[in-house]
Amino acid sequence: MSKQDAKWIKKDDVTIEGDGAGSSGNLRVKDNGIDENKINSSAIAANEGLKGGSGTALGMDINGNLPALGAAVDADELAIWDTTGGAMKKITRANLLAGAVTEQKIQYMHLITAGETTAGFFDLPSAPISEAKVSLTPVGGPQQVNKNVVGATGATPDFDLADFGANPTRVYFRNVAPGAGLSQDLDTGDVVIVEYEI
Repeated sequence: MSKQDAKWIKKDDVTIEGDGAGSSGNLRVKDNGIDENKINSSAIAANEGLKGGSGTALGMDINGNLPALGAAVDADELAIWDTTGGAMKKITRANLLAGAVTEQKIQYMHLITAGETTAGFFDLPSAPISEAKVSLTPVGGPQQVNKNVVGATGATPDFDLADFGANPTRVYFRNVAPGAGLSQDLDTGDVVIVEYEI
């Protein structure tokens, strides 16, 4: 750079400094002279800010500067890190949801006690996603009939999730309200396996 060019560059000792005195010195970017504020104001689109600088590494400020997404559409894309290929890749919202596991099957073994026989119900450790997504099989016996599947007609139901709204974990197996009209196949000492989805 000629002296003629250099005279138009101003040293502010914040971003630009000189490494020598007088006309013999060279101009350079000062250590930590560029931070996210200078980059954001000139080179980054609005609300897509960086954080860091001034001695720390720059990174995307996702929580602080990126705007929240409104109604998501299938064309929206996410950037993900592909551990198998060692690179950033993109995936659409539709493909992400299609590949996500939305339901998990639980298998729960339960011994029916005398108190539960009197009360007419026992409770699962977690709530099923729906009443119809529950099956119950006594150990050594056939699968029981779910009233929420057969309804009020057809086979006599053996168990019921009659109070699903207020007590979504509660399984009725005796003729005790609100689980009336059951076959009462199950009794004290029976061991049952309950399968359901959460």
